[in-house]
Amino acid sequence: MHRYLWAKNAYSIAENTILGSSDVNSLFCNQRGIYDFTHNTMANSCSHSTRSGTAIRLSDYSGTDSGYMITALFKNCIIDGNALRKISLQTGGMHTLFFSFDLSLIKFEDNTGQFANDPLYEFDDTTPYNQVFSHQDTDFKLVKK
Repeated sequence: MHRYLWAKNAYSIAENTILGSSDVNSLFCNQRGIYDFTHNTMANSCSHSTRSGTAIRLSDYSGTDSGYMITALFKNCIIDGNALRKISLQTGGMHTLFFSFDLSLIKFEDNTGQFANDPLYEFDDTTPYNQVFSHQDTDFKLVKK
């Protein structure tokens, strides 16, 4: 079963929602849009195939066009999975990607330093990352039916 959302050029509000077990991104907000998520879990721990995405991907461009405005707000959310990095933030260079994570847990480990100088991933910046717990594991238990 795949539980994911691809929101393109949309206005979406989600509360108390679980997105996960996707082959790609559990949540993909693409191009224009306003997205508001409260008390949600995006936990992409897909074990049935090779996964190519993250739990959350925010992108303000389509590959050929850039400069689309995206606003994405995450309040009291859990972003987790079985890969090291669970968020992917992509901008076309126009600085049209506005996002904030408030009181949320984000699994993100950059062991290679690939994102060390990327301002989108400055978890110490409290403007987009307000009271965020990063580099921590959740204590989810696998329950089999």
